[in-house]
Amino acid sequence: MKNDKLYPLYINFLDERLKEGKLNKGSYSLMKMSRTNFEDFKIKLEKDDFFEGEQIKNLRDRKLDDIFDDLD
Repeated sequence: MKNDKLYPLYINFLDERLKEGKLNKGSYSLMKMSRTNFEDFKIKLEKDDFFEGEQIKNLRDRKLDDIFDDLD
């Protein structure tokens, strides 16, 4: 599961939900390991173009933030 190319998007999705308060830390930890939740995420990503666009935008923004944080 961790070798799947969509896994970083899944983690980004979980991170965002944790920040928004839609997940607690326990649920977050369990969902990171859950193949069922990951498969559900992949299905939603394939069927919902808006969802996919938002996830890719969030991942890009996070990577840019990481780059700028490293420069400081």
